[in-house]
Amino acid sequence: MPIKPKRGFTLIELLVVIAIIAVLVGLTVVVAGAMMDRAKLTKDLSNNKTIAQANWSHSTDNKGRLFSPRIREVDQPFDEIDDETKNSINSRLWMKSFDDGVDADGLELPLAFEDGVAYQYIGNIEAYKSPLDPHSRLRSYSLSAYIGVEYCIDEFEDYSQSSWQNNFVSTLTASQISHPGKTLCSITEDEVRNNGVNVNGFMMHPRYVVPESFPIWWYDFPALWSPAGVAVSNMDGSVELVPLTTDALHEGWDFIRENLNGSQPEKWIDLDKRSKHDYDLLRKKMLPGHIGSILD
Repeated sequence: MPIKPKRGFTLIELLVVIAIIAVLVGLTVVVAGAMMDRAKLTKDLSNNKTIAQANWSHSTDNKGRLFSPRIREVDQPFDEIDDETKNSINSRLWMKSFDDGVDADGLELPLAFEDGVAYQYIGNIEAYKSPLDPHSRLRSYSLSAYIGVEYCIDEFEDYSQSSWQNNFVSTLTASQISHPGKTLCSITEDEVRNNGVNVNGFMMHPRYVVPESFPIWWYDFPALWSPAGVAVSNMDGSVELVPLTTDALHEGWDFIRENLNGSQPEKWIDLDKRSKHDYDLLRKKMLPGHIGSILD
């Protein structure tokens, strides 16, 4: 009986097999990428939680007093502030990004972290940077400019006047936070000004200025690195993703980046208020019960 020759794959069958393998590889890459992004976002939330817990622990050890959101000393000649208050603020700086804490270009060095009061509770410089952060800087997070302050918002003299001070409430101690589960403690912040250093607290104007047609001012920008939203921690140690959905906010960030070599804009002004949804979400977390209420 003659032996039948073994039949191999036809060209078409080989192409089909290759196509199936390519599809499977593509799906694996997509799934792996999504899992990696999810892991980074989880770590981002975890870092924010670590900062919030450190702030709470500091308050427990220091008669309720919270971190100051500042990274630079108060050295302006305030008329209304005495040396005792100034020393109190400077002793609670969560970061010390000045003098030996920065290099010649103003970039933060490890000493800026180690000398800050937060480090003894956090203990790891890596916890200060989001794995989603595309920049080479060491820190991605800022504290709320409204929390841990006793003189004015961000303890900055310019904010001790007009509508800023009208909305100021002392939050020196944890017991002064009326809604800790809804109050912003830390936020993942993007920055390309100041060589990428987030200077002092995360700032938003406390309320719209009359008339209502007045534009929205974005002084600081939440990180727009994840389509799921920006990671934040609350004063009770909880964390959440605040969904930011307006294209206008991305356009504003592009404006800041594109004008770096020009006038160094200190804020983005949304004339058409197209970013109002995102702005309101974050503004109402600044100091619930005092800022961003339904009466605004």
